Amino acid sequence: MMKLDRIKRLFIAIEIPPSVIKEVKRIQQFLKKEEVFHGRYVDPNKAHITLKFLGDVEESKIPMIQKRLHTIKHQQMRAHLGNLDLFKSGDTNAVRVIFLSIVSPELAEIAKWIDDALTGLIAHESRIFTPHLTIARVKEIADYDILADILDQFNVEPITFDITSFVLKQSKLSSDGPIYIDIECYKLA
Repeated sequence: MMKLDRIKRLFIAIEIPPSVIKEVKRIQQFLKKEEVFHGRYVDPNKAHITLKFLGDVEESKIPMIQKRLHTIKHQQMRAHLGNLDLFKSGDTNAVRVIFLSIVSPELAEIAKWIDDALTGLIAHESRIFTPHLTIARVKEIADYDILADILDQFNVEPITFDITSFVLKQSKLSSDGPIYIDIECYKLA
């Protein structure tokens, strides 16, 4: 049996620049004024693009994960902000997450390379990769159609940004929200 202190909750992510953080804040301020759902907003300063969630990982596997991540040789890339959208629960209109889509064809490619590189260490991802920034986690909405219309009508600033690295991170859950700790940064060529 594994000891809990030997387990780390890990994920691989891309950091976002200050201009994108500012836009996340603007979106959140707008949604707060609209008052169309109850939920929890993500701290904009902790917003990131998750490439792969590794989950609870034995500490002894981390050096091998790091070694395999070093084998990924990918070019730097550009991305831009897309639209606001929703992740729903199954086939229902039960909204789980409000997110800001990120547009960059290369992101899906690098996510697949990471998934492939970690074969045998971490389970393969079965869901379709959707690059995004989480804006809020939704607990309850009054009217799905009203929320969807509000998101459709919001004009996201068309910010373009460079992606020059990805980061292996640890997430420690706390009552004040998650605390993220960088384990290692991997530069793109």
